[in-house]
This record gives sequence, C-alpha cells and structure tokens, in this order.
Amino acid sequence: MPAQGSDFTSKLSFKVNGRAESLALDNYTLIIAGFTGSNREGVEKHLQELREQGIEVPDRVPTFYPIPSGLASQSATIKVKGKKTSGEIEPVLLISNGSYYITLGSDHTDREIEKKSIAESKASCPKPISSAAYPLEDAVRFWDHISIGSDTYQNGAWKSYQKGMVTDLIQPLKLAALLQKDRGSVPENLVMFLGTVPILDGKFVFSDGFRGSMIHNDSKFSLDLEYKVEVEDQ
Repeated sequence: MPAQGSDFTSKLSFKVNGRAESLALDNYTLIIAGFTGSNREGVEKHLQELREQGIEVPDRVPTFYPIPSGLASQSATIKVKGKKTSGEIEPVLLISNGSYYITLGSDHTDREIEKKSIAESKASCPKPISSAAYPLEDAVRFWDHISIGSDTYQNGAWKSYQKGMVTDLIQPLKLAALLQKDRGSVPENLVMFLGTVPILDGKFVFSDGFRGSMIHNDSKFSLDLEYKVEVEDQ
C-alpha cells in the first residue's frame, strides 16, 4: 500500500553547490533503481542478504521501480505505518530540463511488505532526500574516490550501518542509459535513486533515526542526509 500523501507530486528544492540559484523540481518521475552493483559479486551479496530474510528477488537486474512522486520527502521526520522499516543510503540522480545533478537519498522500505513484493515495498514509505546537490559534471571528477555510508540511531546512540564507495554502483549515466533501454526513454524531469551498498553485518536495523553521507576526503565534496522515523498509531 502506498504511503499516505503519495498521490501528489512533492515539490523539491536543492541548493546547488557553486550556484547562486536553487534548483526547483516539480512534475518529475520518481524511480528506484534496484540491484545496481557495478560487479556481479556485489550484486549477488545484496541478493543473498534479501534471500536470507525471506525476500523473493527479481530474475533480471538492474531493476527499475517507478513509484508515486509524492513519496519524495525533504522533511526532517518521516511517518511510516509498519514497525519493521529501514533506510538504505543511495546516490540520487536528478534530471531537470536536460541538466544533470547528484544528491543523496534513502530508499526507506517496509521490510514486511518487501517479503511479499519488492515492487510494492518500494511504495510503502516516504523517500527522504537531501536539500543539497552538485552538478553531475562536478561530481564525476571525484567519482572514483567518493565514499558513501549510513548510520542508524537506537537506544540513544548512532551505530555504523552501511559503508562503501559509489564505484560499487553502476555509474549514473550508464544507469540512465539502461533505464532508456528498459523503458524506451528517460523522463525530462527525473529523480532516480541509484542503488545502495551492503549492510555491514547483513541484517536490517529498524531504528528511530537514520543518517548518511557521500564524501570525497580530498575536496569539499560532501552530501549529508539525516531524518527521524515515527511509526503511526495503528
């Protein structure tokens, strides 16, 4: 079941590094790309994580899941219906009228629904997204050395949850080309989550808070995201 409020288009606004004007996105297509590892071994590791938790995985990868654009959220708190939900930190490709940008997001997902249907689970929760972005041409200069990771907040403390490099994932433009091959075209205005890196111990954590970052240590490139999770009364 789609998350509440998903039947409208969220208006997104981004402060673009190095530019005075902000980027405003409306009337866009929201897609979650899944199983986008740049090497087969990494993809199989993620698939195995899901199999071990009783989740049926697709036969063909990568997979593209279009979801209601109203699920994109730049709020500091998201509300979810189930108690077993968790985030996945991901680079996010933005396309606006022919211009390309990179930001950071979390593919927050209901893991109980995921056991029944990955496609349905993708529309089960809001998708937090950063309010900062970089032009893609700036980000690709550092791409081979950008790290990405996340932490979960439980019992009053942050704990490391995911850690990897963006090179563990298919490059943004290559994934956009695969989207075009799969769907026949790339939307003029697009927000596409590009996939995640493995959980450190392979086990989902259902936490009260989630944060993540993409960082290049030798430059000023940095994207951050943090949000709280509230379970709605049933």
